[in-house]
Parts: sequence; structure tokens; C-alpha cells
Amino acid sequence: MKTKLGMIALLCAALCIAGVALAQTQPREANVNVIAGPIAQKITPNSAEVTWETNSPSSTILKYGTDPNNLQQTAQKPWGQQTHHVEISNLQPDTLYWVVVQGESGRELGRSNFKTAPAGQTAQFNITHGPSVEQVGPDSVVIAWTTSAPSSSTVMYGNDPNNLNQKAEAPWGQQTHRVTVNNLQPNTKYWFAVQSGQAQGTGQTAQSQPFPVVAVSSGQEAMKFDTR
Repeated sequence: MKTKLGMIALLCAALCIAGVALAQTQPREANVNVIAGPIAQKITPNSAEVTWETNSPSSTILKYGTDPNNLQQTAQKPWGQQTHHVEISNLQPDTLYWVVVQGESGRELGRSNFKTAPAGQTAQFNITHGPSVEQVGPDSVVIAWTTSAPSSSTVMYGNDPNNLNQKAEAPWGQQTHRVTVNNLQPNTKYWFAVQSGQAQGTGQTAQSQPFPVVAVSSGQEAMKFDTR
């Protein structure tokens, strides 16, 4: 009897050791996914800030460049955030850049693109902060941004970044814009672009490049993010 109990104890110990070893070999970002972004903000002729949100703490690694199949430049920050902000500089004016979020293993987590502003351009009216994703739920997303003058609040969206054929709006006249997009499908990637027009004093329009957001799974609580 003692021999049998001893064998069981040894087996349990071996299983525990094997479990610990297996856990140690599993990458800590195996289940990390990008919920929102990457989103380009504060775009100038030579710089931009790129933000994104992940479903759990992860690395902050961004690859970028003008060739989507050969992104040679890297910007990163220490591991451990869910809200990620990276500044990139020394960009060329009026140029299309691709940005890719990577995990520690090099796995691609999300991508988008943006165009830098033309050299010497001083816009009378522009987006001064954002767009940012404040909340993501199973069937809705809240998107916010600010502009340099009161203007309209429009979000165009759809499943194809080249065909944003659905629209959500808020009343005209805000500088801090906040639009809730409803009736989304759970666990589905959507692309969004914000637009503010009829700006007070200039009549100009400012808009963002499309950026991706994934609606959370049905039954999952809405996620609220730190948008600074």
C-alpha cells in the first residue's frame, strides 16, 4: 500500500513539474490580440503618433516603412501596457507609410497606413487629437476626436477599408467629437474613418485614414480604454 501511495506521489510531482515546464515554454503573448488600431494621430510632414489597444498587457513594438512587404524601421517601448502610444519621426512629407503591430515572437497583430502632411502645409483647420477608441462592445464602438474649430461629427465605417459605406453622426458644432456606432456584429473587424466638415470660420474639412477595430465577442463586457 505504501509503495502504491509513493508511486502516486511521484507521479503527481512529475505531472506538476511537467506542467510548470510547459507553462514556462508558452509565449506570454500567445493570446494577445489588438482590439483597436493601429491608429495614426498628430500627423505632421515628418512625424506621427501611432496608438493601439490590446486585450491584455503586451509588448509595444511597431514596424513601419513605405513598403508594406518590407518594413525595416522599428519603434518600441517597454513591455506591459494595454494602451500603446509610439512616436515615429524622420518621415518624408506627403508619403504613404504602413505600420504593423508585432508581438514578442514577431507575430503580426494588426496593420494600417497613413499619409504624412505635405511639406510647409499649415492647415487652418485640422484634427488636433485622435481619433481614439474610447469603448468597444459586442455591438457598438465609441470613437472620439478633437478639432481646431467647431465642425461636424461623422464616422464612416464598414468591413472593407476601401469601401466605408456606412455612416454614424453626432450634431454639428462640437470641437470635442464623440460618436457612438451601433448595430455592429460581435467578434467582427470593422474599419472606421472620422470626418469633420463645415468648420466654423473656414468651411474646411479634416479627416483621418481608415483604422481597424474588432467588436468584442457576444456576452463579453464592453472594454473602456485610456485615451489620455
